[in-house]
Amino acid sequence: MFNNGLPFDDRNLVPLTHAHSSPFTIRSNIQEYLADNPEPDFTAIFCNNDVIALEFIRLKSEEGSGLSKDIAVVGFDDTLISKSFEISSVHQPIQEMTKTAFTLLLERMKDNSREPVAIELPPRLIIRKSSL
Repeated sequence: MFNNGLPFDDRNLVPLTHAHSSPFTIRSNIQEYLADNPEPDFTAIFCNNDVIALEFIRLKSEEGSGLSKDIAVVGFDDTLISKSFEISSVHQPIQEMTKTAFTLLLERMKDNSREPVAIELPPRLIIRKSSL
């Protein structure tokens, strides 16, 4: 956002105690945020995984708000959860990542190399109902 000149307000950051903890903990953190900010000042939310995206959608749906009209939700990892609940998500090329890592490992074993390597594999945004 910074690199593109977009403003960011820290009040729009939903703090999680542990992003990879249980759905119950994630849900509690989101509930606390929504209790303190009943009308969030944003139109989209990007979650660092699909479980967080699902819990956000569930809580907003329980409130009775028209989530798809109010806030677009995007998760990360494009897991079965995002596919099952039609959540937009960032897809990582896992197979290509695995093949690339294995190939690099084999090359390093042959050459006994320890030089750092920078490899970038582009992710894809998979758009589903949660962000239409």
